Amino acid sequence: MSNDQEDMFRKEAPIRALFQAMKKAEGLAKATGLRIKRVVNIAYGPKDRPPYLQYSVEAGVHGAPMPVEIGEISIEASVDVILEGN
Repeated sequence: MSNDQEDMFRKEAPIRALFQAMKKAEGLAKATGLRIKRVVNIAYGPKDRPPYLQYSVEAGVHGAPMPVEIGEISIEASVDVILEGN
């Protein structure tokens, strides 16, 4: 995954988290006979990037193998939403 792609996913993560939170809140409100009147506050914070190992350019020049691991990068975001209902 390129840095641009990762940045795009990191920007999209809190938006998706907000939509999921709103969907859950609407379901809970409906179950209790309430309606969401307005959003009072939204706070979010993308979680820190996982630490990456640093390898010097000199190591690659001298023939030392640069480890490359195939796998997944987890991108998570948390969203706190305060809603007003009636």
